[in-house]
Amino acid sequence: MKNGIIETNIFAGANGIADHLSEEEKNECILFISKYIKDSITYIDTSNAMFSEYKKYCSFSGKPNIGDYFFKWLWDNQNNKQKCTRVEIHPLDDKYFDFRELAQYKKLKKFDKSDKKFIAVCIAAEKVPTIYNACDSDWDEYKEVFDEYDITIEKIL
Repeated sequence: MKNGIIETNIFAGANGIADHLSEEEKNECILFISKYIKDSITYIDTSNAMFSEYKKYCSFSGKPNIGDYFFKWLWDNQNNKQKCTRVEIHPLDDKYFDFRELAQYKKLKKFDKSDKKFIAVCIAAEKVPTIYNACDSDWDEYKEVFDEYDITIEKIL
């Protein structure tokens, strides 16, 4: 498994919150987290835009589900360079809907606003990490654009 950026829907799926996922798909999210946490480095932003979104679906207690556990683990290890890489991004608004890093990526202007933070982290990290997605179709709809911009998206379902 590659180092990467975790899209929020993986946490939601692993926690059983994503109602549109089947039990099998929720189990795939759980399996992904179980494997990922052991072997990979997670990229997050220094402005906490990602944590702001993650906490809508996860508990800081780390319970009762594996998505909560991973969220707390990530929070606790965010400064551990063997587990996490913090990347500075530059929000252009207080809702984390647009970022300076995306300015030259014109074809992503209409991409889902709430997901732009993940792309900004990827770009600021010099496109090293993979963005892992479970079930958001907008990532699939922009596949050609991501390929053109050399941004790697991996769908786990």
